[in-house]
Amino acid sequence: MAIGFRAAGPPADVGGLSATEREIGLALPAEYRSFLQERNGGFLETSGFFDENTVVEEIFSAGPTSVRNLDQVEVMYGRYAGPESDQGLSPLLIPAGADPLGNLICVSADEADAGTVYFWDHELVEGAHRSLEVGFRAFMERLQTEEELFGGS
Repeated sequence: MAIGFRAAGPPADVGGLSATEREIGLALPAEYRSFLQERNGGFLETSGFFDENTVVEEIFSAGPTSVRNLDQVEVMYGRYAGPESDQGLSPLLIPAGADPLGNLICVSADEADAGTVYFWDHELVEGAHRSLEVGFRAFMERLQTEEELFGGS
């Protein structure tokens, strides 16, 4: 079952996406860029579990949007991976979303694995980046509710 959004941004326009790319100094991988052109971030209806260790509640927007309190890709990139940041996120990982504990769902901008989704645990130093070995669309399609993943009682 695909998890829907309780609040989603309107589609991002090409100008807004280009502004985000200029701000972070990286091209948005094609699959992720396409997603933002359909739905510019938002809050999921319920926590989405990719696996037992990866959950997401928010997908960031590219630039400002009408969804209140929605974080922006460029702000999160500056905070966690930009040149002024001391948070340890690789500058080739673009923050695309977050779990409820402040960990990030990222999309790789590295030529070797562009578009691959990574989970970044902000509390770890070694092994903080974990490849989920899927692209952004597959990541979103594979999200499950907690009950679907773990079974109901």
